[in-house]
Amino acid sequence: MGQLKDLPPDPPASACSSTPYPLPEDDLPPAYNETDDPTPYRDDPLSPPQEAYTIPGHQRYHSIREKNRHSGVVTQDSTLSSDPEALYSFIDKQTRLPPRPCLIIGGQHHEKERRGNDSTRKTVCDFNFRIDLTRTLLTWGAGVRTGPLQRWSYTTVVSDHDNQRVYRGGRWPTRGASTADTGGRIALPDANSEPGEGQGLMDLEPGDGGQNEDSPGLRGWCRRFCSDPAPVKSFTYRRNLNGFDAGPMRTKLISHIRSTGYQGHVHVSPSLANGMITIYSPHWINRLRNHGFVYWACIILQLWFITWPVIWFLERRYEVVRSEWFSSQLVCDPAHPDGQRKVYAGNQDELTAAETWAPVVREAVWQGRKGGDILGEEEVERLRRLGIQRREAVGQGGELIRRGQAVLGLMGIRNIGGVDVTGAWGADRC
Repeated sequence: MGQLKDLPPDPPASACSSTPYPLPEDDLPPAYNETDDPTPYRDDPLSPPQEAYTIPGHQRYHSIREKNRHSGVVTQDSTLSSDPEALYSFIDKQTRLPPRPCLIIGGQHHEKERRGNDSTRKTVCDFNFRIDLTRTLLTWGAGVRTGPLQRWSYTTVVSDHDNQRVYRGGRWPTRGASTADTGGRIALPDANSEPGEGQGLMDLEPGDGGQNEDSPGLRGWCRRFCSDPAPVKSFTYRRNLNGFDAGPMRTKLISHIRSTGYQGHVHVSPSLANGMITIYSPHWINRLRNHGFVYWACIILQLWFITWPVIWFLERRYEVVRSEWFSSQLVCDPAHPDGQRKVYAGNQDELTAAETWAPVVREAVWQGRKGGDILGEEEVERLRRLGIQRREAVGQGGELIRRGQAVLGLMGIRNIGGVDVTGAWGADRC
């Protein structure tokens, strides 16, 4: 155990496999059904699991890329960079929580602004928000394993002899000394296993409990990181999401947004929140690099030509553990023409998930929700209730309204008394 393996390519369409990546019987990904804390999963597919992701010393990740800003989380808690048991306990808990897939939903239109004899084109934001799809797409906690081979996540940790190119405490990624297979995916004991057959994540360690320095396991890497004398160092844990196709949700949600009469420019794009957690040592260089004003000053003033090489030279990076999560998998089905079918962790495909979120998205668009933040639990419930009520109210007289708008359209009437009677809004004005 303790080896990070490259994932094989997707199986051909004719392959019959119960997982996206065929695995040997003794190398199955864990279901994470042994947790010390109560499961954070709820039945409500629209409820965001924010309370389960509490991170001490939480800071926002600064990046010029929007998706990286949404995905990254930073902490400079001194305990996590000096106490190996505290770091191990923290990462151990994080491996049991999935990433948070989100959709960024925005709309804008262009207007012409006149200043004297000159006119300029400006962009007006009509709405901009994110929805959290974690409970819609994923499942985790107690009892998530639904078959002998069907599991929805696994975690891998590198060893010193796995020939994988990763950061092992240096300035650049390095490989192990040999290709010996000393590690692999970390398996948990089954729910029906005998007592004492494993504790939690089995310490995320090889069979020797992490005493073999060639296969340190997670606890061993935590010891190495915390005992590293380098003043500027970082430890990064990554979560990846597999099996999610945002295309159907994008198409369906845009259709619902257009049904409100919106004629502006709509964009719906996926992002991953809490996909990366980085623990920095509390050195003044790390404090400055994670300070928003200092970061953007370096970008705007082009000081990164100087600061980035300095940080690269001083920093010792550890990126030795990652988790893979799946929102869908392929399972054998002799009745299917291809011999296999897709199953979903959230028990619904992307189109059904889009319909589940449609009332919330429509109402948030109607109200012009801005800021780019994830909709909170109470706000989601309020928007869903109002969205359903608005849809029902429109449905009662909707046919009559549509007929009236159609007649006015045939007559060439678009505006009466300064009011757009077509029901359209958000169109470009330039």
